[in-house]
Amino acid sequence: MGLVNVRLGLKARLETITGLRVFESPPDSINEFPVAFVVPVFGEYFRTGSSTSVKWFFEVTVMVERSSNISDAQTALDPFIDTSGGSSVLAAINGNEDLDYSESPTVDTSWVQSFKEYGTLIYNNVPYLGVKFDLIAFDL
Repeated sequence: MGLVNVRLGLKARLETITGLRVFESPPDSINEFPVAFVVPVFGEYFRTGSSTSVKWFFEVTVMVERSSNISDAQTALDPFIDTSGGSSVLAAINGNEDLDYSESPTVDTSWVQSFKEYGTLIYNNVPYLGVKFDLIAFDL
């Protein structure tokens, strides 16, 4: 499938989260929130029979606008960390059997491994409230 299609597949799954603006790579600027972007971190090649497959490791960053009231920003960010629900990154990446992904590139298998760095994230010298998710995807 290749890196581009795997990244687009992950982006398509994240786009099932209503209201989340999703980029397949870090944007130059951010004007609308909440926002997410997908970045490949590294990959592992392995042989399966006579072909080569890839285990991709990605990082997805989700950010919300940081207001003077940090509690409001946390309230906006917290649903993305939940294990279920319409804003859950875990639910979106792990797939929802009720959603049809046939119209967009997808990956063979993907899942969220963990989240980290919940708090202030600096992006283009601007502080936001955000969280990073570690994802694994297989291109078999």
